[in-house]
Amino acid sequence: IRLKRVNLSYNFPESITSRISLRSLQVYASLDNYWTWTKDKELPFDPEQAISGVYNTTTPISKTVNFGINIGL
Repeated sequence: IRLKRVNLSYNFPESITSRISLRSLQVYASLDNYWTWTKDKELPFDPEQAISGVYNTTTPISKTVNFGINIGL
């Protein structure tokens, strides 16, 4: 099981943005390849990683976390 991509965002209500002289304000986070679970605890690598029949220590799929703010003036 893989949590491949999750996007979370929050748009602040107009009652808050108008007080700080903004048209809109949004904060967000994006998670890519953040979590992988395999039933086999002996599996030492990512199951989606290419396998050539030989134990391979290639770089696994990277985990990425992004945060951001969108400001509407």
